Amino acid sequence: MAQKQNSRKRCNAPVLSLSSVSSAPAESNTRLQKKKTQAIVVNDSDEDEEPIESTTPGNTQPTILQELTDKQELKKACQVHQDQQSDCYAYTHPPQLSNHLDKHKGRMMAYPCQTCGGQIHQPMYNTSPSNLQKHVANCTKKTDDSKVQTLTSLGITGSSDMDARDVPQLCAVWCAEGAHLFLALGEQAHLGILHAVVVQHLPTQKAVSNDIGRLYTAMQEALIEALKTHTGAMYLGLDAWQSPNRFDVLGTMIYCLVKDKNLGFHLEAMPLDFVRLQKSHTGVYLAELVQSIVEKFGLKNKVCGIVTDNTSNNQTMLEEIQSFKWPQFKVSLAKQDDSNNDPDDADDADQQIQL
Repeated sequence: MAQKQNSRKRCNAPVLSLSSVSSAPAESNTRLQKKKTQAIVVNDSDEDEEPIESTTPGNTQPTILQELTDKQELKKACQVHQDQQSDCYAYTHPPQLSNHLDKHKGRMMAYPCQTCGGQIHQPMYNTSPSNLQKHVANCTKKTDDSKVQTLTSLGITGSSDMDARDVPQLCAVWCAEGAHLFLALGEQAHLGILHAVVVQHLPTQKAVSNDIGRLYTAMQEALIEALKTHTGAMYLGLDAWQSPNRFDVLGTMIYCLVKDKNLGFHLEAMPLDFVRLQKSHTGVYLAELVQSIVEKFGLKNKVCGIVTDNTSNNQTMLEEIQSFKWPQFKVSLAKQDDSNNDPDDADDADQQIQL
């Protein structure tokens, strides 16, 4: 009886066939494929596509399967611009789609600047307004620097229209042309006749001294070109003196015979150079300085003579210059007896020049 029961139990046990065993993994693969394909949606309509989210039983966080289109990004950027979430948006027009591409080969946003009219390009993936803020700051600074602040705009009348930034240059020219002392700029009587705005922009005495040097250096190139094109004889006028602040200076003038349509031939004189003397005023030392000035301005082949006083060191200087063998230079020393000087017999520099 026991054996029959055992055999009966064996017969009741389920028998698995090979076909059922092999079909089990196929069914599980089919279920996984169905889960994957359930999240894919095809939309053939012309309406803007919206991002599609899918969730799985094991992951509760949504996953964006499709990015926003360019039109959707533009719509989003326009809304941010309209909300004025940053002050920099007030300086730009609403964004537009640009043909410029970012590093990911995607189209960029273009924000037209209201100040300069330029395009400020920004990648779509970059939502920070730092790029716009940087452009607005630079553009505003350039605009402020380019604005001309004239005396008329400040409410000053009765004077010619001028830029307040020209005051240092005008002060340098005023001191240089009129041989005014720098101290005159700080005198109360001088300040009293000037407008408060002009007084506010007056430079210091040291600044005026530096401005004169820079102004002269800037004009040297133009002067050299003018002397190159001049045809005719040229003469140098030399004189050494001591300035009020006890600096020994050698001044050089250039005299040119110029033909004018209305005035005819007339003599023009202009300052050429002023050199501070560093050592004793010997004739040889002065000749070396004059030689450097002549070579600097390219006058070696044009100088015919030199006009100066008849001190002994100047005579030595002329003799030394003669040894330089300038092509047109000729020396004519005219000695005067100091005891028999007559004002009527003294010739000025213009009359001493003969062509």
